[in-house]
Amino acid sequence: MSSSTGKTQVIHGAMTQMFLENEQAPWFYGPWQETTGIMHGLFPKDDSELPKGWTREIANSIHSYFEQFNQQKSQEDKIKFATARKNAAHIPGRIHWRKFITENWKRWGIHSKINAVLLEEGIHPLLYEDIHEATSRIPLVVDVVAQALFGEEALDSHLRVNSSIRRALRDIIKRTFNNTRNQITRSKSRTVSLEKGAVEAFEALLALDKDKATKAKIQAVILKLARWKALVDALRISDAMERVQHMEGELNELMLQFNPRVNVTSAKAKSGGAKLNTSALKSLASQEDIEDLVNLYEDFFNTPDPLDSVALQDQHPITALKVGGFDDGADLGVEVESKMTPEELARNLGFPPSRLPIPFNLYRHKGGITPWDSSHPNQIKPELAQNDSQMEPISLHWHQLAGVHALMRMNWTAKANTTRPCGALIADEVGLGKTFQAATVIAFLSDVAMRQKLSRPLPPLLFNTPFLGNSSTLPRLPSLILVPGTLIAQWETELKTIFKRGSVDILVYGTSKIQRIQFWDPKGPFHTSKNDVNKIIIAPHSALQQEFGALYFAPLKSVREPWKIPKRFPNYATNVKNTLYGYDYLSVTIDEAHVFRNTGAKHISLLALIERATLRFAMTATPLQTSTKDIAGMGRIVGIPYFLSQEATENEKSDLKELRQLKRCMDDETKEMESEAMMDFTKRTGQKMQMLFKDRILRRTTSSKDWRNQPLIDLPPYIDTPVILKVTEREMDIIREKADKMKKCVSSANGVLLVASRSFYVDHRISVGFARKSMSEKIPKFSSLDEWNELKSTKFDSCARMCVHLLGRDDAPELNVVDGKLVFPPLLPLEPGLQTQQTLKILISQEFPSLGPLLRNVLDLYGVKYLWIDGRMSFQQRAQVVKKFCTDSNIRVLIMSSVGSVGLNLTVASVIIFLDQPWSAQDELQIRGRAHRQPQQQTVRCYHLLADETADIILAALARGKHHMMAAFLKQEHGQELYSLLAGGTLNPPEDDYDEDDPKYMLDSEVNSKIKHRMKFIVDADQMIEDIDNSAKKEKSGKKAVKNPSVDGDRLNVVVVKQSKPRWKSMKSAEEVLDDNIVTESIQTAGQDTAAPPDRTVRPLQENSASVEIAVTTSLATPSVPSQETADNPDTDDPMLGNEGGNMEDGALNDDYDIPINESKSTATDPGDNVSTSCTGASHSSLSSPKTGTRRRATRM
Repeated sequence: MSSSTGKTQVIHGAMTQMFLENEQAPWFYGPWQETTGIMHGLFPKDDSELPKGWTREIANSIHSYFEQFNQQKSQEDKIKFATARKNAAHIPGRIHWRKFITENWKRWGIHSKINAVLLEEGIHPLLYEDIHEATSRIPLVVDVVAQALFGEEALDSHLRVNSSIRRALRDIIKRTFNNTRNQITRSKSRTVSLEKGAVEAFEALLALDKDKATKAKIQAVILKLARWKALVDALRISDAMERVQHMEGELNELMLQFNPRVNVTSAKAKSGGAKLNTSALKSLASQEDIEDLVNLYEDFFNTPDPLDSVALQDQHPITALKVGGFDDGADLGVEVESKMTPEELARNLGFPPSRLPIPFNLYRHKGGITPWDSSHPNQIKPELAQNDSQMEPISLHWHQLAGVHALMRMNWTAKANTTRPCGALIADEVGLGKTFQAATVIAFLSDVAMRQKLSRPLPPLLFNTPFLGNSSTLPRLPSLILVPGTLIAQWETELKTIFKRGSVDILVYGTSKIQRIQFWDPKGPFHTSKNDVNKIIIAPHSALQQEFGALYFAPLKSVREPWKIPKRFPNYATNVKNTLYGYDYLSVTIDEAHVFRNTGAKHISLLALIERATLRFAMTATPLQTSTKDIAGMGRIVGIPYFLSQEATENEKSDLKELRQLKRCMDDETKEMESEAMMDFTKRTGQKMQMLFKDRILRRTTSSKDWRNQPLIDLPPYIDTPVILKVTEREMDIIREKADKMKKCVSSANGVLLVASRSFYVDHRISVGFARKSMSEKIPKFSSLDEWNELKSTKFDSCARMCVHLLGRDDAPELNVVDGKLVFPPLLPLEPGLQTQQTLKILISQEFPSLGPLLRNVLDLYGVKYLWIDGRMSFQQRAQVVKKFCTDSNIRVLIMSSVGSVGLNLTVASVIIFLDQPWSAQDELQIRGRAHRQPQQQTVRCYHLLADETADIILAALARGKHHMMAAFLKQEHGQELYSLLAGGTLNPPEDDYDEDDPKYMLDSEVNSKIKHRMKFIVDADQMIEDIDNSAKKEKSGKKAVKNPSVDGDRLNVVVVKQSKPRWKSMKSAEEVLDDNIVTESIQTAGQDTAAPPDRTVRPLQENSASVEIAVTTSLATPSVPSQETADNPDTDDPMLGNEGGNMEDGALNDDYDIPINESKSTATDPGDNVSTSCTGASHSSLSSPKTGTRRRATRM
């Protein structure tokens, strides 16, 4: 498809050509139909089957355009025809088609899908310094991209896509590659500005002068370092990441000086540089200032590594295949255990009469204190704990005992087993206590190893099945638990609650490179631990991706062998011992294992690690996503041989083909419900999967029954109520501004990470809570409701009023929302003889510590009594607060954070108000679990305060899998962009729609930055030169061209030159010309004399051109010079939050500028023929479209 000049088609042009050259491809491929929702092709006979938004008139016009496109003689003509904009009204089909493709390309997520392939295949722009080398490899991935977009049905028997599709797809991939490269390059250049700002702010602290205030300086360091860190972490710039970690280490030391219990999940590397004068800082800051600073620090640094981010849109996938029990009614995996009593199960497992493993504690503290945190005797001695009202007994539910029994029964055999790995898929529904079950498995294995070491009898379960794999002797190895980074603290707390202090060593694997080096150091925690089989390592998912990339070549995405582990790097043997891949494990437990299900580097990184495990357990509440392809990925993780065979891949293709055919036959009505054929397919496939996973899966739900045929957990339901609020105009203006500023960096980061990183959204989400233009702006202390009403936060005010209403009486009527505002129905009169009941208690979940003082201030204004806990409280302080909340009838509101509430039992409360919408469904589950757990006796009501038209709506909808919640918001462009970014997508670069010779097409990033810096302008020749040519014909005096633009005051002078001879220069692409001919800050021409080319791009003249000059001028906006106040404000004009020159889209030039023509002779000419105008005051906003007459267009470069 690429022409002899090396041009590539625009996206919609490539799609046109693919359609014409390959019998309407790709619109008949199943995966493409699922992606686009277009099931009947572009031009079906039935109008009801037309693509959404099309009429028959539109379809006919597009069909006509296709025919005209096909009549173009050369490839270059087709490219020009697709991109032409002159006389657009004459070919309406081109306008409709261009709009249809460019608007839907983002919604369909095509850029993101192609980027995912480029990243997995090692051809992503982020991985290459030599761009030419990278682009030369694009043909190598065309087949893989074709499979990702169109499915295997687009490939031939050699797994190659046919040549007609290949040519078009290559152009589309190149466009995606170049656009991503430009986004990344611009983002990298932003990191330079961000680093400079962070370093300058940091140096100001090092040179602290006691006569100067310091709170603003520390705020500047926190905000600027956080923004630099967010972008560097997302782009994975290794050298910059090390510099960030050193500065972060210094800042963390300062925060620990302010408060030793500062709680952040971010890496805390120690700096080897100059030390902050912490004593001087402390002496210059008031206690209130210190609290504000620590809160701000926790807000921005309490975020996980971006690699630990989970795709938000995958939290509640639509399950096409449901796996239930067999015909006997027993749940899958516990067919043997279904009739056994708890006593029988515990006895078989070798547990004592307590029915708990020997290493387990017998009691737990209601306030979350563990024996690992306190030496209080009641925590250790059961005879004292049983008389302490704050202690409650630990017990294993029947289903947990049955689960452990089943998992061991599945894997221990009577004879040595060498045919398959040992392991299972633990697919229990949320709320059944997976942490306790996983800990019990580890304790059982530890007990067996100890019995073997002491030559004592094995547990009865193993009397006749003593082999685990190919050995009857259990290896004395540690256990590894892999979890999302956000859940490390929760797992650590739970394990310390469960295990007796000293019975095991619980080691947390760090998130930073320095922490990991220290972990494996001979004097580090791993090698100094005296335990072997009683050693538990908790590691983040991100560790696998990072360490795998340092040890192995990038995996080739094999269609036929997606489990194939790539070759090792030559230095593998040297480096592996400082990674998780360098050690063997007794067991590897993978929490949230479904995030590894998709083929690619992440999937392979896990398969390579679990080869070193005797047992592997994949835990997920959503094991079966939308197809057998996902199930196959989980099967490989568990180690089922079938899923590691060619037979599996062939059957998978057959199943997918049948499923797509069924979907193609479904009309709009049956899409809302399963058709009979679809139900039959689901049943057949589900039964097949059951047989394949037999003895390798455990699946129970909250509706499952125990050995007595009673529900597993006797727990009242919970009710989720979204409360969607309309914020004030003032709030929305600020929220929108924050969202617009962040979106460009988010788009670039998503192009690398492929999932959204929460680090970029902190500022936006805090503004949804309380809108401020700058994070450094102090939150006022309000002394009256009148003061509060002037600047009130809609969400905080609604929260306080809800508390007043619900606390008024236990039978308070349900609140209503009308037009985005809360309405509180009046209390009904009490019946005679009844007294007012006021026992209801409320939990308020608040995400951001910096807004804590404001919430407490507002509750005070409304007269609501409360307590609060956070992550900085000691365990003893937290336990005292919890005790008071549970026992004091006058205190009925508890404010808590997700960090500070881990492990708490707060069943005394029956209402939860989510003031800040949690980032993910997992975060929401943990908060709800504080109240919705045993021994809760009441229905738990959960109110989610959501600010309409903000990230709140999308996060809540994605967490619940209820897309109708955001339907109205998604009709707005702002909503579509925010959804795309939160779903890990990228913004559609406008340059997709331009020919490479068009100045609006992306320029080489280095050149573009130079031009942007000087704000050079050139004249768009489409109309300008046409008029000049017409004039020249009349005068019969030769051609004319544009000479040097220059600035005179607030006027832009563009000089038109009349030549004595035609000396037009042939041009390469705009990108190549600028790359070849940039000299300092000027653009020179190069090439040979030719006739005037048809594209009529503006060309500067040679020095020997005789000329007559005509001045073309236009007004320019007055330069915007930042004030000193703005320059000092760490939030203002930050390159990370927006382009330094204005609101220009990534990869795009600004819209057309109108230029009025002045026919007077110009005196503002420069020697030579270089375009070297410096124009520092250009307006950021787009001007009106070109007019007829004497107005002309100029394009900013």
